[in-house]
Amino acid sequence: MDPKKKFELNQRIVDSAHQYRRKGFLRNTLMAASIMVLLTVGSFIWWIQNDVDDTGLSIMRHAASVEADMNGESNVKLVLSNDREVRINENSVDIAYSSNGQNVQINNSENIKQQDPGNKEPVYNTILVPYGKRSQIVLSDGSKVWLNAGTKFTYPAKFSEKRREVFLLGEAIFEVTHDADNPFYVVTEDYQVKVLGTVFNVSSYADDGFTSTALESGRVEIDFPRTPGLENQVVKMLPGTLTTYRKSEKQLKLIKTDIEQYMSWRKGSFIFNNCELRNIVKKIARHYNMQITIENEKLEQRKFSGSLDINEDIEHTLNILKETASFNYHKENNQILINQTNEVPMK
Repeated sequence: MDPKKKFELNQRIVDSAHQYRRKGFLRNTLMAASIMVLLTVGSFIWWIQNDVDDTGLSIMRHAASVEADMNGESNVKLVLSNDREVRINENSVDIAYSSNGQNVQINNSENIKQQDPGNKEPVYNTILVPYGKRSQIVLSDGSKVWLNAGTKFTYPAKFSEKRREVFLLGEAIFEVTHDADNPFYVVTEDYQVKVLGTVFNVSSYADDGFTSTALESGRVEIDFPRTPGLENQVVKMLPGTLTTYRKSEKQLKLIKTDIEQYMSWRKGSFIFNNCELRNIVKKIARHYNMQITIENEKLEQRKFSGSLDINEDIEHTLNILKETASFNYHKENNQILINQTNEVPMK
């Protein structure tokens, strides 16, 4: 690839990733690593640093061309071929592709969107799920993807015959259709996940300090093609294990764990196991698209276990949590402030 074009493309993708970061969202919230260790994928820089084929360049150009201001967007936005946009004003959105990638059905509607899936050259779609929203997609190969709040997901309308590739910035859970001859790849900023047919998740939000993968069933392999010191590292995961890579420390860890706590959000609940309150609050803030600040350092470090029903409104969720955590909260300047009970100002 021509060095000048490579540099220009790199800048476009980096700029796109920066636009994705929440502008001020949770700026005052403690930036501890999220306990949401679900399938999320970072940016596309790995592909820029390697020699990539036309397919890789095409999907990167498409992803970089789609602006993603998750803080300012209120609707789920689906970008089809020819940059045609479909906006969906619902909290939960179901999208299903036909096997040829031509027909796209939204929320079981009879009004089916149509597009040219491409013959020789693949056609890529992008979905933007803003904070406070969620979405589920059935891809052309039958694979299911649950997208959490604040996610940008780019994928082919119809997969090629040799390699199934998707790019994700945000958080998702994947249930991949088995196809041994055509592996499924999820690319992250820190590593790529190779899948043959399995259920797993990965988490790599732009404002988190880690990327992680939790495996529920099947088999996945993780490699680090461009991470200094880990270029030849391959992690082979078994069900019931969690791989975490912390970016600043360049620390890789593989442990056995209870996977349900990383999969529960797609069923409408958060499960916590000895988690600090600041990490619990960060998940709640993303889910409800609300700025939340804990104003007491000792309180934010307290650990809790249990579950929360996130199908209810935020006040109900916080009221359930505060019964155990012994805190109080109030709204001020369009954000929620959490205090120790005896520190809540009189209103």
